[in-house]
Amino acid sequence: MEDLSRVQQLHLDVLRTVSFNELDGARVADDLLAHRDLWEACFLDRIGWAYPHITAYDTLYHLDHHLARLIAATTGEPADRAALRAEGESCVRLLDDLRKVVGQPARAFDLIRLRDLPRGEWNADTLFIRCSGVDDGQLQRMARDRWHGEVEVVPPDEARGRGNDIRQRVITVWWD
Repeated sequence: MEDLSRVQQLHLDVLRTVSFNELDGARVADDLLAHRDLWEACFLDRIGWAYPHITAYDTLYHLDHHLARLIAATTGEPADRAALRAEGESCVRLLDDLRKVVGQPARAFDLIRLRDLPRGEWNADTLFIRCSGVDDGQLQRMARDRWHGEVEVVPPDEARGRGNDIRQRVITVWWD
């Protein structure tokens, strides 16, 4: 088993301090160390939104809603021109909102930790794990069954991201 880097050890030390709901950070850190062959790197963080007032997901959700209403209005007898215009204008606004988000540099900050650090708290709910490939399924089962977290496999394209060369599976474990 290879030694942990100082930075990785610090991340495990921070993980040990976190305990809320089903997350027992000390237990998770101990399990990770006991099964060191299953992972290469991990850290506990919190996923932030680049644009808290307008996310692409929320905009698409609202756009879908307005498009459904627009289609329903066009199939009614007789068609209400004012309703059609209002729904169409809502769709145009939402598409403009999407144009603002798509292609913009992502700044996924969640600064709540700055509020909590003076109290000695690390406000994070998602563990990111770069799997080793030895037995990714065992690691996922442990995260789900022993740590009681919600496990998700990060799609390979998303894990590779911009310019990094992650080839192994990356999973997230989230606690509410």
